[in-house]
Amino acid sequence: MRKSKEQKQLEALARKRELFDEKSVWYRRFQEGGDFYNDNCAKYGLAYAQQRKNEVSASFARYLVEAQLDYHGNPTQPVTKKVDWDGIKKTPNNAAIHSYLAELENE
Repeated sequence: MRKSKEQKQLEALARKRELFDEKSVWYRRFQEGGDFYNDNCAKYGLAYAQQRKNEVSASFARYLVEAQLDYHGNPTQPVTKKVDWDGIKKTPNNAAIHSYLAELENE
């Protein structure tokens, strides 16, 4: 059976999230005190090490946004807009929706 576009997107997101441990270790190695940072300071100087640290930080931030994760690896919830059902004008076409919602509230 063929997969829907949404299923493919969810699977891709899951694969990105599985890479968090690897990406976070890579990110920390370029931060101050990390072995890559110390090597860059020794070989190329402090200015280069700071520049490389900033580049890696920006790359890691892009990864977190794409994977929909926070800095600690927890999934972020997308902000969704709540529908104001009371503000929607009742018409014959959507009257069934309003009556169904009223029944749910009364239960």
